[in-house]
Amino acid sequence: MEFRKSIATAFLFLLMTAGAQAQAVRYDASPAGDVSAPPPSVLTLRIDPAGPWAIVRKTDGGAFQTSGTMYLYQDGAMLTSVGQSAGVYSITIPFSWNFTSGRHGFYVRSSNNAYNSATVTVTAKQAYKVGIVLFRHQRTIWDVRQDLDMINAKIAAYRPHRVSGTREADLVVELEVPWNETETAPGVYDFTFYQDFARACEEKGIKWTPLLSPHYVPPHIAQRYSGDRITDMQWQVVDHPFLKFSPSSAVWGSETAAWARAFIRAMAYDGGRNHFGRYAAIEEVLIGNEMMYPTGTLTSRDSASTTVWSRQYPGAVYPTTLTTTFRTFRAEQLSYAINAMMVAVKGELSSAGAQATGVSSKLYPYYFPRTGDSLNDRFAGYTDPSLSFLNSNFKGLFAMDMYPKPQNAGCGPWYYTNDYAAAQQRTTKPLYVAEFNAPKESCSYYVLSRSEVSNVAISGFQSYNVRAFVFYAYNPNGTGVIYQANDNQLGGLADALNWIVP
Repeated sequence: MEFRKSIATAFLFLLMTAGAQAQAVRYDASPAGDVSAPPPSVLTLRIDPAGPWAIVRKTDGGAFQTSGTMYLYQDGAMLTSVGQSAGVYSITIPFSWNFTSGRHGFYVRSSNNAYNSATVTVTAKQAYKVGIVLFRHQRTIWDVRQDLDMINAKIAAYRPHRVSGTREADLVVELEVPWNETETAPGVYDFTFYQDFARACEEKGIKWTPLLSPHYVPPHIAQRYSGDRITDMQWQVVDHPFLKFSPSSAVWGSETAAWARAFIRAMAYDGGRNHFGRYAAIEEVLIGNEMMYPTGTLTSRDSASTTVWSRQYPGAVYPTTLTTTFRTFRAEQLSYAINAMMVAVKGELSSAGAQATGVSSKLYPYYFPRTGDSLNDRFAGYTDPSLSFLNSNFKGLFAMDMYPKPQNAGCGPWYYTNDYAAAQQRTTKPLYVAEFNAPKESCSYYVLSRSEVSNVAISGFQSYNVRAFVFYAYNPNGTGVIYQANDNQLGGLADALNWIVP
């Protein structure tokens, strides 16, 4: 039993490793199906990049007659092996990619067969995305389809998927999935618009990064968990834009997790269509939008937090100042709440056979611990251990929002390279810039230029392991615009896409 458990654990590790790399590197196998070597060899081989795994069969379609070992070779060197049992009709060899780009050959050999299979060539390409945040504003799918066409034209020149040498680039849109609009009653979900949106993206060759946003709270949830609202140290409710409930509340591991799982099911089983995967719309899912404590006041003295504190620190007085222990406690609770949703999503993706789909939450690097940070910065709830915990649970990408101050806007020294560096210090995963813009509340509503947009994106690609750059712009024309960017900024995104693959 323990031996079987260790094999299963190793297999899951390989899948997790493949998934972690899948967001940065894409793989093509040629030929894509079973290939046979000339007689007297009896082995056929298929490399499935989605696994990744090698699938071995006999040329006559019969069962293997004897036990032994099946060896997988990469570029002539033995990569891995599995046991070969008599009586089975195929052998699956899971493995981990150990290269980042170029062409590589794979073949197999059995310990009971002196001959190799045919060779399958795998081509690895660095994968990038460039795009923009899209807003629905309650419009129909037919209205939003026109938005996709305009974005496709202005950013991608109707070439949303591009391949050149060892690089691939995709046009991507980020569109929120609000909780309150998609759970209309307890356990009653309606993701029809988003299924239609995924189909539209696939029709047009555009990628979609869904942002599951639980801060849009359904009325029945708000009523049921009204006692779990975040409060300040005087027990007064603090209405934060992105964190409506205490991270210690049961809402995260129950209702919010159930809603997130329902979204995955809706996208994976849409009338026979699966919207996850390389050739589908969705390659990553973001859960939670800048989930952090309010930075203007110290929280949280809500009933859920105090209950967990009493259980974790029996007899200890609940703090009313940011002691070291209290800061650690709050950061842990916040990271556990985020992870509860990620665990739900990753489990549902696994059940749907979409293990390679990336999973992350959008973090805000400005508040990551750093030299010279203020007390208010620490109110946000990030600590180095909590960030490490989240990073270890992110799958395939590390998503971040960036609102740096442009150097030439008279707004201070904070610049985008600080955010890049702060994130890169805490992860080796590819960075996904899920929202980039100059700050809207300062800098006299500074509007980024074409060159600033392209330079920020390209410098991230070149120097900071950024693999996706999604733009969110301030537009003084109001919230009715379909995407908040002007033509110069869209041109900057086009320049960044053209830099990856002209």
